[in-house]
Amino acid sequence: MMKFSPPRNSGLTGISEDSSPGLVGGNAHFNEEVRRKLKSSQTFETAQPSAKLARYADLRYTKFTINGFPGEKHAVFVPDNLTLSPHVFEQICLALDKEMPSMFLKGVSSLCHPTKLSTAQLRKCPGFSPLMSDVRNSLGIKQKGNQIQDSDISNKRLVDVVDHYLEKKLASSISSIALAASRTNVWTFSGPQISNFELLLQQHIENGETDAFRMVAVHMQDKAYMESTTARQLMKDLFDNSQVISNEVVDSFRPLLLQGDLWDPTINKANPEFAEHGYEFWSFDSLDQKMINGHPITQWPWPHADLFVLFYREENIRGAAEAEADWEFATEHWLDEEAANFLPQAFAPTCSVCIGSPTLGQSGMKRQLLQNITRACPVVIIDNTSSIGKQLGTAVQDIRNIWDAAPHTACRPFLDDGRASSLGHSCIPLDFLQALSAAKILQHAEQVFTASGTDDKLTLSDVVVLLDAVKRRPQAFRETVCVVDPLTESAHGAMKKLMTVFTSTQACALESVSSELQRKLAMRAWDLHLRLARSALHMWRVAVFLLASIALLLLACTIFAILRLWCELRDVLAPGSGGELGTRIGEWLSNYKTVLDVFSVAAPVIV
Repeated sequence: MMKFSPPRNSGLTGISEDSSPGLVGGNAHFNEEVRRKLKSSQTFETAQPSAKLARYADLRYTKFTINGFPGEKHAVFVPDNLTLSPHVFEQICLALDKEMPSMFLKGVSSLCHPTKLSTAQLRKCPGFSPLMSDVRNSLGIKQKGNQIQDSDISNKRLVDVVDHYLEKKLASSISSIALAASRTNVWTFSGPQISNFELLLQQHIENGETDAFRMVAVHMQDKAYMESTTARQLMKDLFDNSQVISNEVVDSFRPLLLQGDLWDPTINKANPEFAEHGYEFWSFDSLDQKMINGHPITQWPWPHADLFVLFYREENIRGAAEAEADWEFATEHWLDEEAANFLPQAFAPTCSVCIGSPTLGQSGMKRQLLQNITRACPVVIIDNTSSIGKQLGTAVQDIRNIWDAAPHTACRPFLDDGRASSLGHSCIPLDFLQALSAAKILQHAEQVFTASGTDDKLTLSDVVVLLDAVKRRPQAFRETVCVVDPLTESAHGAMKKLMTVFTSTQACALESVSSELQRKLAMRAWDLHLRLARSALHMWRVAVFLLASIALLLLACTIFAILRLWCELRDVLAPGSGGELGTRIGEWLSNYKTVLDVFSVAAPVIV
């Protein structure tokens, strides 16, 4: 007979479903255990700063437009001594009629202009051979054999055509990224220091070819903005027209029109290169170069954003009816990333879009990308771009060969000599992964792109770290890391890869992200567990009741069947047995033969 036992944890109590981080009521030990487990998952990199959490009523709001830029824009002002919580950020999204982002996209590159991204080393790469051949034929330059000549590499006319062609192809790939982002509720995120990711995206925004929602988080009184009279006045106009945020204010706010003189090269003459070329060209590639002074990209946040989260220093005035900004204050550093108290990874997974550059750009680019891959944070690498972009993209492609349709052929050049012979036709991808040689992968990456003269090049230890990360979480690597080739890959192929990254469940279950949003998700999971436990307990009780009822009916059916037979066969087999008492019982049962017959037939049917 089957044995039933009550489900475990059947004594759990209810869990609140509200948005607050409140835990289960009624069981103090259970609550303390949940708090301890959630708290232990926090890390230094992703924990919010120890500032006081902002309330929704502490924020101010302005809706505005910029002359010459499409669409209405939203500015949310947050005191810099407060920190936005996921709950308050969700309220902001609801007021703007937007869903919380499923992911943020952030460029990892430099300020090098998109028309200057190719180098002599990059143009010698095998991936550039078809492009170089086509450009050479279009210019009527004869080639001897299939090898790229040094004279071709230094040919200014040929190099200019290649650079502009690469810019167009990169812009097309970034457009595919933006299109995939708009379909999956992925937002782009920018800080005070933009990169050529925003510049490439800007080309398609101006043509109205992308609908991806764009967000900027900066300090309103950044030193770079406060040193510009025009930028300072624009910020002041925004703040002076702001109101305490509410859903009604957002819906009824009449947009403020800002003049676009700052971004008009015919008016803004502060930077000679911008006055002459606009956004079509500049010579600087980092923030510490003199030629960048006065350029609009350093005087105001990225103007193509849809949502501006502006942190500000409040003026200390006792008894003031409303908050006022301290316009005498400026941040300590120019375009200060840390002054904006906003960590995008605390609200949603953050995907890094790596565009290789002749200059290092962001410090520690290689370390940042390897850390993201190790933590299963999404990474999109644009192939056939300089430096770490080309080398890391090559290494990632070599590792991804283990999932190729013909892994023996694809992985053969990168297998360890001692393990290659032991791989049979029945081997799975993990077997090929264990047999990969870090030295051969690095050798291939260096053959494809010689990174001599750069500080951010791939090393053997980097490849070992990369392989260890893949071995630890192979499925996460497969879903969250992709390489997009702007020169050879079709838009359909790129979209397929990008949609896999942007919709990956591996990216949404990051071990390193500890935030209010994840605590809320954990509590909802516990709530679902409680409901399932209660349902299991209820079903167990019903099952026990039905089992007992069936057993009792079978027992009664058996007893009544025996009595009915006894009544029929008593006088034939044992006449006079039982004495006077037996005779009376037999006569009494004989009067209810019909009842016994009906019950004997009905009881099995009921069972």
